[in-house]
Amino acid sequence: MGLTGTIPKDVGNLTSLVFLNISNNSLQGHLPAEVGLLHQLQYMNLQFNELSGEIPSSLSRCWELRQLSLNGNKFNGSIPGTIGNLSKLEKLYLGENDLQGRIPQEMSNLNGLTILSIPYNKLEGPIPAGIFNISSLQMVILRNNSLYGALPTDMRITKDIL
Repeated sequence: MGLTGTIPKDVGNLTSLVFLNISNNSLQGHLPAEVGLLHQLQYMNLQFNELSGEIPSSLSRCWELRQLSLNGNKFNGSIPGTIGNLSKLEKLYLGENDLQGRIPQEMSNLNGLTILSIPYNKLEGPIPAGIFNISSLQMVILRNNSLYGALPTDMRITKDIL
């Protein structure tokens, strides 16, 4: 599309928005907290822009969100634990950012999650064991972080797990 500039706070006025795809552009700046007002939003794809700053915890108020794609940006800070409140989330893509800290324990609450992709960040610490109790999980990509710990012995390991 060739979009430049920032995502305006006015995006929060689009309260009936269900689908937002402004990926593969040159958008910069922070993702405004007002995205949390998009309670009907089911799909958000902002991948491969130049967005920075922290992922707003207000995203947890997008109760209908099924897919969140923020990979390929410059987000930093930690993954907000409030993401664990997105009970309908099926696909989470946060790879290729500058995210730091630990994977929040609350992500174990994402019972419908099928894909968890957070490679190429600066995450560290143990992988929350509860993540591997999500029965719907089909793909976990964690490579190129500084994570450690044992994987469950009863888990079927595929090449897509790390």
